[in-house]
Amino acid sequence: MLACWVEDPNGDAFKKHLPRIQDYLWMAEDGMRMQSFGSQSWDTSLGLQALLASGLHEEIWETLKKGHFFVKESQARYKHQLDPTVEEVKKLCLGCRKNAKSERVLFHYNGHGVPKPTANGEIWVFNKSYTQYIPLPVSDLDSWLRTPSIYVFDCSASGMIVKAFIERQDWSSSRSAGSSIKDCILLAACGAHGTLPQSAEFPADVFTSCLTTPINMFCGISLLRDTIDQFLIDRIPDRQNDRKTLLGELNWIFTAVNYTIAWNVLPHAVISARFASG
Repeated sequence: MLACWVEDPNGDAFKKHLPRIQDYLWMAEDGMRMQSFGSQSWDTSLGLQALLASGLHEEIWETLKKGHFFVKESQARYKHQLDPTVEEVKKLCLGCRKNAKSERVLFHYNGHGVPKPTANGEIWVFNKSYTQYIPLPVSDLDSWLRTPSIYVFDCSASGMIVKAFIERQDWSSSRSAGSSIKDCILLAACGAHGTLPQSAEFPADVFTSCLTTPINMFCGISLLRDTIDQFLIDRIPDRQNDRKTLLGELNWIFTAVNYTIAWNVLPHAVISARFASG
């Protein structure tokens, strides 16, 4: 049985949701099939009941406080846009660049459940009526965000986007001040013809998880060949910026490994520019 609760049938959020249904639900010869995309599918009501029954709801508040504290201490400002249109992406990018001034802006694209980037390196957004996908050229993104910038493309065939950026550099030999392509960092989840893996043991956005929670992901991978319990991984205590704690010590080791890799594979000028402030 499939139940659906619609809070606002005329709202923008519901209109954005309708075109995505076919990505998750479809009819096959043996009946209705569903693609949950790993951890992106949640049963909210049962999840809340489980939290209350186990007493884990008491831990949520502390987790939220730690999250807000980290954002406050890092002085990071962020905005998220779910299933945006071209105009919404443009407004978001221009606003972020205006607020960041000469600081680096991060653009994070989660392309799960949408078509792959085109051969020209275009990503997909919605039209104004949320009825179909519209290609967005990376050249537009580059012109809106300018530099310094860093892009994270978590989607299949994300190497196509990197290729498009490189081609843009080749034909654009002269760029305005503050827009040097050399000050643009690109992080792609896979190659131009790659497809993101799916596994019940890991989040759907494995690449993003490796960037944002690398220690947890490493421990999760260790589960496959060791006897570590997931329950313990989710409860590594304290803060990662305090080396006197277990989580802080693990983070310090992880950072040291990253620096070692950087010193062995990157030019020293790049290391000085990217890692000196870390």
